[in-house]
Amino acid sequence: MILTIQEGKSIKKTINIVIVIISLMLLIVASAYLVLQSRVVQTMIISTVTSNISRSTGADVKIKKVKFSLLRKVVFEDVYFSDQNKDTLLFAEDFSLDIDSLQLRKKSLKLSSLRIGHPKIFIQRIDSSNFNFSFLFSERQSTSEPWKFSFKRIAIEDGEFRFHDDSIPENLNEFLKLRDIDLDLKNIRFVSANNFSGKLEQLVFKSGNGFNLKEMNSEFQYADSVVTLKKIEALSEYSSLKADSLVLGMKDFMKNDDFSELEVNLKLNQLLVSIKGAGYFYDDFKGE
Repeated sequence: MILTIQEGKSIKKTINIVIVIISLMLLIVASAYLVLQSRVVQTMIISTVTSNISRSTGADVKIKKVKFSLLRKVVFEDVYFSDQNKDTLLFAEDFSLDIDSLQLRKKSLKLSSLRIGHPKIFIQRIDSSNFNFSFLFSERQSTSEPWKFSFKRIAIEDGEFRFHDDSIPENLNEFLKLRDIDLDLKNIRFVSANNFSGKLEQLVFKSGNGFNLKEMNSEFQYADSVVTLKKIEALSEYSSLKADSLVLGMKDFMKNDDFSELEVNLKLNQLLVSIKGAGYFYDDFKGE
């Protein structure tokens, strides 16, 4: 095939135009990335994020630094939430967000994944009807529309969890001191704050009383104060469990704050527990 001089010039011109367009697009992306990395812009973003969270939750929120990667990944470093007594409620070394879509006018943020690195969570009962996080769920008057969030995946890496309640047995408080927590939730369908479901791909932790959960997975759903787990498999050093389903009805419990009103329905397939494994939960078996 032989091209005329005129056709050759046209092709060369088209190629030059394409190169210019691509160069401009790369320049815009690079400029936006550099702007987002500037300290002034980061300070403004941190101030906006912390003020919005504080206004919507009532918590004191601090973020040390924010980083961006390819405009769709945002990492918040050294994130701190306090309770109303200014004690630590949550601290995480980093929150990593992979963004699917962000609609500022609709105040909507959809994430493909949320990863929380090295979080430390401290929960305690304040009185007969309140915990140190209860204020997060209290009704607050606001003239602005709240933000809407949704996630497809949530992962926690190397977390710690501390729970203390003077009204429950001390051995249960000890059991609820968890460390080395790895949690992976996938395929999350978020209808609302009171209706969501997904797959518990992995849960691992070490308890303060010596119990180590080495593996757990299941399907889960939360709707109208009812937690439903299906296809449950769990494994520890001295026990294993398989169950078709576990249903926890929490409506009366949440209303009256009474553990005796917690409804439990378990369809068990297999439970293997050694005497040493039972000793983690029953003092009579310790030392056997």
